[in-house]
Amino acid sequence: KGVSYKKNGILFSDKSAQLLENLDSIPFPDRDAIDTSKYQDYYNLNYKGPFATIITSRGCPTNCVYCTSSNFWGRRVRFRNVDSVIGEIKYLKSRYNTKYVDFVDDIFNLNKKWLDEFCGKLIKEKLSINWSCNMYPFDMPLDLLRKAKASGGNTIKLGLQSADESVLTNINRNPKTVIDAKMLIRNAKKAGFLIYLDFIFGLPGETKESLVKNIKFSVNTNPAVAK
Repeated sequence: KGVSYKKNGILFSDKSAQLLENLDSIPFPDRDAIDTSKYQDYYNLNYKGPFATIITSRGCPTNCVYCTSSNFWGRRVRFRNVDSVIGEIKYLKSRYNTKYVDFVDDIFNLNKKWLDEFCGKLIKEKLSINWSCNMYPFDMPLDLLRKAKASGGNTIKLGLQSADESVLTNINRNPKTVIDAKMLIRNAKKAGFLIYLDFIFGLPGETKESLVKNIKFSVNTNPAVAK
């Protein structure tokens, strides 16, 4: 189920596969099948090895026109249990001496209650691990960001995509994210995070003026990296 293939030039597609509800039923990736020493992230200024990636959820509630994630995973988000994620980190440390983890969820800050529990348990376990993640420009409370920093987090990759409200509307993003992004960056910097601010130039409705807005937003918020 869910397999698509071509036979004699004809496309066959079985779309009957159901989304997996219990993500904790999936075993940890078989990292012995690859050379983990080649996993690196020099794009991250805080990077240190050995390095690994982890995903803690599937699904994305947004429907941005430039992204296929919601089509691939669905728009209903399913989360792994916090203990499962902590267990994978422990496994990575014991087997590969992993020192840095990049959480590659589409929106790592979607469920603040989950994030708060995760950071609390990570602090309690004293695993001495650093991590980075992708965040959506939601308004994030300073106390939660400080807790995330205390748990080992040090880099936030924030996908604003555009600082122009009309362009954001064109790509099915909430124009309010411009204001929320400013607040998130301000609080995250107070908490001690390194901020990577991501834009996409050339989105529907893009103009010279909207591109200038992106540049001005970057200058005014002063992230570590804007691209």
